[in-house]
Amino acid sequence: MFLLREGNLSYNSTIPNLGLRYNRFKVFKPFLSFSQSFSIAQLDRKLRNVEPGKGAILIFNLRPKAVIANNYDLGFNSFPDEFFHLEASVFFKYF
Repeated sequence: MFLLREGNLSYNSTIPNLGLRYNRFKVFKPFLSFSQSFSIAQLDRKLRNVEPGKGAILIFNLRPKAVIANNYDLGFNSFPDEFFHLEASVFFKYF
């Protein structure tokens, strides 16, 4: 939460982080995960050249929107012998 002289902006959200891995076989261990991330996009760019003492008023007037992104990860690990380890994954992010 940002507390400001002219009021307040409140951001409140629960963002999940879930993952699954199947470990039955040493040579192929697939995994997948889902998570969400939270940010206030590029707020710092707007505040870089603000005069001292006026930043709080500017933030309140902008009323920046929160951005929640969905993140997906899919891949596998493999340990075919004691000297070789293979791992691959793909990551997707959607706003």
